Amino acid sequence: MMSLCPIQNLEYYDELAEEDYYNDGGEPPGIWAGKAALLLKLRGEVSTEDYYNIMRGFSPKGEALCQNAGDKHRPGFDLCFSPPKSMSVLWARAEPELRRILQQAHHQAVLAAIAHFEAHATMTRRGNAEQGLIHEKALGLVVATYEHSTSRALDPQLHTHALVANIAPRTDGTWGTLESRYLFLWQSSATSCYRAELAFQLRQLGFELEPYQDTFQVVGVPQSVCEHFSTRSKDIRQALDAAGVRSGKSKVGDVLVLDTREKKAQVDRPKLLEQWQTEMDEQGFTLACLQALQQDSPTRAEDEPIFDETAIAERVGERLAVFRKQDVYRAAGDLAQLTGHNAQYVETVTKRL
Repeated sequence: MMSLCPIQNLEYYDELAEEDYYNDGGEPPGIWAGKAALLLKLRGEVSTEDYYNIMRGFSPKGEALCQNAGDKHRPGFDLCFSPPKSMSVLWARAEPELRRILQQAHHQAVLAAIAHFEAHATMTRRGNAEQGLIHEKALGLVVATYEHSTSRALDPQLHTHALVANIAPRTDGTWGTLESRYLFLWQSSATSCYRAELAFQLRQLGFELEPYQDTFQVVGVPQSVCEHFSTRSKDIRQALDAAGVRSGKSKVGDVLVLDTREKKAQVDRPKLLEQWQTEMDEQGFTLACLQALQQDSPTRAEDEPIFDETAIAERVGERLAVFRKQDVYRAAGDLAQLTGHNAQYVETVTKRL
């Protein structure tokens, strides 16, 4: 899934990214992403100085890139990408090399979603409220991605915070702030794009997938193990049930979700991985069990749906009588999860439609 909300605490992400990660554990440093980051010569690991400059509306050299750059500037938006729980369990059970490959698969899916936003939802503003704002297509986004490994309950939950800075370049070479409503309008289609790319990457690694709720799960990862490592979900569900609220995706649900949230403790990845693997061994999901799940080459079931323009049109028509462009992309991304196609194919076939 993917959540989207304004950035509330800049220090949180920077503090969790330990400088001594490679020697002593912790969460890894941030990585720059987005086309506009390249325009600012931001590549590789996120430095603290560059991070705070960008999120306050300045260039890495300290030049103002928008109006009101500084302490009053709204820093941006947190896009939090989380794979299905079965993948997080798979990642936690894996040996170091496969774990690294799974992290890269997840990162590729995050990059695919960022590219989707850049293609369809990246708009900047010119002018002010009194004069009337003009919305212009921007050239790309500046994104600091932070990979985290746990839930707040310290269960395995691989996820990435993609922090989209509230600045973007215009075609005339100037910069401005983002018009955020387009990000929210394209949130669902970007989520489907992320899932499609992630499913494709996992299939390429030889794992079999099956539909589960509104996404997919890795075949062979025991549901009992996934539930064992879902403490946070259980706490939220109990709070919702006690209040008589059916869904956390509501105004009351949002408040209850926040009320059940504990401050995230400092993370020691090596120690947690050892603990998680011991618990999995006790439940029968051993390393040998994981190794048995990987096939030599990706397979395609005979009953998997065909993914073409007709299939997309039929799927979106089943749900909606009137639909938007992003609804078509969402339908295409949902289909791709089942058929083994990647995010680039989603973009190509939907444009063709």
